Amino acid sequence: LGWRLGEALGPERTLDDILAEGFDAACLAMGLGSSRALADEAPEGVLEAGAFLAQLNAKASHRVAGDVAVIGGGNTAADAAAMAKARGADEVYLLYRRGYEQMPAWPAQRREALEAGVHVLLLAQAVGYEAGKDGVLAGIRVVRTRLGDGDASGRRRPVAIPGSEYVLPVALAIEALGEGLDSPDALADVLKGVCLEGGTVGVAPDTLATTRDGVFAAGDLVNGGTTVARALAEGRRAAEGIHNFLSRQTRQ
Repeated sequence: LGWRLGEALGPERTLDDILAEGFDAACLAMGLGSSRALADEAPEGVLEAGAFLAQLNAKASHRVAGDVAVIGGGNTAADAAAMAKARGADEVYLLYRRGYEQMPAWPAQRREALEAGVHVLLLAQAVGYEAGKDGVLAGIRVVRTRLGDGDASGRRRPVAIPGSEYVLPVALAIEALGEGLDSPDALADVLKGVCLEGGTVGVAPDTLATTRDGVFAAGDLVNGGTTVARALAEGRRAAEGIHNFLSRQTRQ
């Protein structure tokens, strides 16, 4: 059969269907399809970071008023915070639940946000929204955290400190919480035998092998959405893992 690229997956064509055609291995690299949100329902005044940046980039005259909070610690969060400040926001707060050293944003992006006048609130986790009587955002409920034991990614897990919750009054909240799998429950049927954990596909870090024999994964689907360079490196590592897997199959 050789190899084949660009196979689509869905209810009508599952991983089982593809492997049943005679393929010995497969690599999942279809990325992530949906932005994570803090709450199932949010008041008016809450925007996804990508939509916020697209709106401001499309119209140079667009201004931002009042106090703004950006939730997240990656490059997109830092970009959104710096942009909000540059476009007129009174005060901009970047809320990140871990410490400065754990922020996934590149050092240059962090510096840009700080130099723009953004307040970086570390060990601060957004847990919900407060709306006024008119249904418009009035503030973000924030809880202080401390760093506990390491999680699956190797980073120390943020642990909420009881009794530390407070409300940060803001007129606009921008969510930069990363991306997750579209309909994880439905994907569980499409990707039978593949462990889905925390909105991504679980893999062995050295080979990028999933929990299903002969199936590997790479890119945003694994790392939750970081950089193109990392996705390319993971693609190469997955290819090496597949090569070694097929070599073992041949020798057996």
